[in-house]
Amino acid sequence: MWRGGKTVISSQTINDVIESLKGWYKASEWWRYVDYSPFQLMIAISMSQRTFYKQVAKFMEIFRFKYKTPEDIIKASPFELQELCKLIGMARRRALLIQQLAKIISDIGGMDSFLKLPPEKARKMLINVKGIGEKTADMILVALFNEKYFIVDSNILRVLKRLGLVPIDSNIYKAREIVEPLIPLKHRVFLHTALVSLGQRICKPSKPSCRICPLHELCPYYKNTSW
Repeated sequence: MWRGGKTVISSQTINDVIESLKGWYKASEWWRYVDYSPFQLMIAISMSQRTFYKQVAKFMEIFRFKYKTPEDIIKASPFELQELCKLIGMARRRALLIQQLAKIISDIGGMDSFLKLPPEKARKMLINVKGIGEKTADMILVALFNEKYFIVDSNILRVLKRLGLVPIDSNIYKAREIVEPLIPLKHRVFLHTALVSLGQRICKPSKPSCRICPLHELCPYYKNTSW
């Protein structure tokens, strides 16, 4: 917790949060179980927006054999790519999104160069692509960087502030700087996805469902709220 401008947050505090979430959140990171290259995984996640995963999987079965690198996309016929995108709908928009992603990755030297970027810079690059929102960008980073980083989005930031784990004026970058070193590598993906789910379903911006929150016993926001 934060007292007098100084942090008393500890690894044990983070472990308490993780343990409290384990019984509530069941991991569903589908990207752990597919045999895609990093670029293909980026495309699969980007195509998953507002689309059933079964449709995306069907699309990817063709895509993965035809387009293995960003350079393959750049050399490809735009018409051919658009025809393939008809499998998942919004074909023209999604074909353009894939082409934009391929270009920005190619321009910096390929996927190896992208994976060496600090996550904040990688995130900004992704969000600058029309059709990639913050949620999709964060999912891509979590999938590609795996346990290397603890990615903080707006949902996680809200939860961390209410738990008193970061100062109230923290942004997503400051929050990551504070919390990331305290999270064991093996728990970073779990904690990210669990807190995103918690922020979306329970710890909402307004009218949070604190009574059913798995973290309410650890939460100053809950304890200081009149019920």
